[in-house]
Amino acid sequence: MQTITSYGNLLSVLQPNEDIQGEVYKSQQLQDGFKEEFQQESKQGLYVLDYSLQQYLQVDEGVAACASQPIDEIMRGGIQMTSKLWHPDDYRTYDEVILPANVAFMNTLHPSEYRDLRFTCNYRVKNRSNGYTMVEQVSRFDSFTDNGLPKIVVGMVRDITNRVTNSIITHTIKSVNPASKTVSIETYDPQIKRKNFDMPVPELTIRQLQILKQVVQGYKNEQIASSLSLTKDMVEHDRKAIIIRLGASNIAEAVSRAYEFGVLKASN
Repeated sequence: MQTITSYGNLLSVLQPNEDIQGEVYKSQQLQDGFKEEFQQESKQGLYVLDYSLQQYLQVDEGVAACASQPIDEIMRGGIQMTSKLWHPDDYRTYDEVILPANVAFMNTLHPSEYRDLRFTCNYRVKNRSNGYTMVEQVSRFDSFTDNGLPKIVVGMVRDITNRVTNSIITHTIKSVNPASKTVSIETYDPQIKRKNFDMPVPELTIRQLQILKQVVQGYKNEQIASSLSLTKDMVEHDRKAIIIRLGASNIAEAVSRAYEFGVLKASN
């Protein structure tokens, strides 16, 4: 899978999707699953988004309510329009930290596991009162390019203003098969982009940084070992050391923290 460093980077490398109706049809099963799972929630909305077209294929009234925008405006304006509704600090955090971390985590898995993942985060969007509404977004990727980049996303948004009274963003990755299991959770202060701002930036050795960069690129341990003229055991040992040094619980969280601390840059 190609390394993705930002939301804009993802959109720029995707080719337009020609089979729009086919993708909407294939996404229907996921939408139905979302409806069943969140049917008890109020003010929830469902959408289908095509990254390659930068357009929404389907939007319902719940999304329009959260965005404080008519459905036809959202459909017509696409990603360019809805991204401007986000609080600038929240959008920057999603663009530079959260989306790259999502794609990096997918790099650690086999493509057959992608559809079992659920990505959740919250952010603020403008409302009709010239203030901001806190919404939670839950999404699953439903279509992928040949090199594994997410192309179609089916998602749900809901108003959580009454439950969240600060600006902290919580980013969660869960696996829903065979049972719901949280595999990564992180929180960010969007004004500073990382939670542990009062902690010193962790240092990695040159070899550990080389390994981490190849993990982000989707290489497996055997490939990394061959590329760096190491044994597989040496790579595994360094991966464990990376996780410990970055204060993470797994390699996906380590990648997220590496971006958060600036150990990995968007240009890496």
